Amino acid sequence: MRLFRLHRELRVLGEAWEGWQIRDEGIVDPDGNVTTRGQLSAYWIIMQYAAELARTDEETPWADGLRALLRRA
Repeated sequence: MRLFRLHRELRVLGEAWEGWQIRDEGIVDPDGNVTTRGQLSAYWIIMQYAAELARTDEETPWADGLRALLRRA
């Protein structure tokens, strides 16, 4: 019964994921942002690209912000 209740309430991720939900359109964070399956699949390549930009583009003003975001990911 507990498993059925967790699925009904869209809470199949466990306590560490409190506030997150799995829906047909993707994974939804506590703020309501939806990340699609395609976005999750592309995440690794986007992170590699961002890391390369941050590493090679020292002069661009946004590079520091990009490096800070990469540290959070």
